Amino acid sequence: MFSKNLSITELNLEEAKQYIGGVVFVAIIMAVGFVGNLHVLLVYAFRMKPSNHRIFILVLGVLDFITCIVGMPFIIVDLRNPLTFTISPACKILRFINYFICSASALTLLVIATDRYRKICVPLGRQISQRMAKMLCLLVLFIALLISWPAPVLYGLATVQTSDPNINGTRCYTEDKENFAKYQGYFNALLILIVVVCFIVLVVLYTLIWRVIVKHSGQKGQAITDRPEESSSNVQVTNNTTDTFEMTSGTVNSSGSDTEEKVARQFLPPEKQVYVVDKHSHCEDDKNKGKKTGKSKKAQRHHQQSSDRSRKTTFMFLAITVVFFMSYVPHLILKIVTFMNKSFVPQMSFTEKVVYNTFIWCFFINNMANSFIYGVFDSRFKSEVKNMYSNLYRLARLRVYR
Repeated sequence: MFSKNLSITELNLEEAKQYIGGVVFVAIIMAVGFVGNLHVLLVYAFRMKPSNHRIFILVLGVLDFITCIVGMPFIIVDLRNPLTFTISPACKILRFINYFICSASALTLLVIATDRYRKICVPLGRQISQRMAKMLCLLVLFIALLISWPAPVLYGLATVQTSDPNINGTRCYTEDKENFAKYQGYFNALLILIVVVCFIVLVVLYTLIWRVIVKHSGQKGQAITDRPEESSSNVQVTNNTTDTFEMTSGTVNSSGSDTEEKVARQFLPPEKQVYVVDKHSHCEDDKNKGKKTGKSKKAQRHHQQSSDRSRKTTFMFLAITVVFFMSYVPHLILKIVTFMNKSFVPQMSFTEKVVYNTFIWCFFINNMANSFIYGVFDSRFKSEVKNMYSNLYRLARLRVYR
């Protein structure tokens, strides 16, 4: 019995060599992602004002952080024990977590794209309020739960043949039960279908958003701003016309986050005079026109700044979406090829297996990259991180000099 266990250990160490690239790759992403997502959670939870922007980033940040502290360590353990993984409950739970987080992240990106579409393309329509944004995030988590429930049923301890015909190993994979391999194929096909549908919807939404941004970028003095995150019942349009410019209440703060601000009334040529007024406000007298004209340049400048921040927020979420799908493309391609050609991996050389078992985990890049994207597009996030370390440095110096 002792010699058999020793033989399995030796075989496991030999088998694990082809996964060393994957272990190093996932470990680096895990370490960087842990630090980056921790900064995201601290800054957006305690230093940012309430907004849809903040809600969505916190949801993505929590999902990414859980992946870094639970999902990735499990994958490393799995790769280090390709023949000796024996804890079935851990296999089921952790496979479920990885599927759940992937599904929840993709669906959250759909909600974000819908929110940006409403604010950019339909600014005078009903907007997603902060309460509605929270409810949609909860709905996303529930749908992700429904999508992921087959994972703990299908996954478990699978028998693995070794180079010794008298010894079999065990690893976390599809359980050795009748028809489970077939059901696993159906499950993966469903997930791929969901990914494709999400991708198509996101492409359509961001294409429409891009068209509006390009259109307004070419119109001097026109700005695109976020609507307040509530129903549009508090505004009304006067001088009805089909050619309505998108002039709304701005909802961005210095970080690009959405906060309510009033946008000064803007005037168009008489033939297309449209402006937004508060439902309960009164029309100004002629004597106030001079005062309003004096403030028009300042209001226009403020409106343009709001527009720039709104565009930057949209580009930030677009970048997150692009990185998410680009990180999954190599993984999905390799999985599809492996499923269609069972001899694809076994026929590889040792070096080819190392490369394959490294890049198969590239989808974890999206769990690490978001914090860097926030640093590029969100100036408030970047400044808050700098302030945090400046304060820590000053505190450290005070302790040294005491």
